[in-house]
Amino acid sequence: MADGAHAHDEDMEPAEILSTIQRAVRARGVRWTGQREAIIGTFIDQDRHLTAEELHQLVRAQDATISAATVYRTMNLLVEIGMAAKRHFNGDSASFDLTIGKGHHHHLIDVDSGRIIEFKNDEMEAILATIAEQYGYRIACHKIELFGVPIDEPPAKSAPDE
Repeated sequence: MADGAHAHDEDMEPAEILSTIQRAVRARGVRWTGQREAIIGTFIDQDRHLTAEELHQLVRAQDATISAATVYRTMNLLVEIGMAAKRHFNGDSASFDLTIGKGHHHHLIDVDSGRIIEFKNDEMEAILATIAEQYGYRIACHKIELFGVPIDEPPAKSAPDE
């Protein structure tokens, strides 16, 4: 499925997402630990893009023994099994995006604040398919990242001509 999305998974509840991830982790032969569950559960509950550092701060509030290395290993495992994507927006630290339970989506990134807005647009998807067809292709997968500034923000002043 495109970009790590899973068919018909947009309506999954957090407990179902956690259970699905747990099965995938165990199927890979990796042990399911309390720390791993705390990390993944927190990631799911946050429902936003998080860096490993942000996630580490959140899970340490639950369990101070969880190391940053454990968070990094767990998040990279989620990427490897296709349940999360590792994204680099605007040159910042990598952030992680849950792919299961969300369906296919794109990102609008506020270049000033770094805020990430997820969006879906069927009209845009149709236009992209049409463009690919015009060149004799069908889309296998794609990702859209728009970088913008708020409309109500005044444009940067340029130096006066001298």
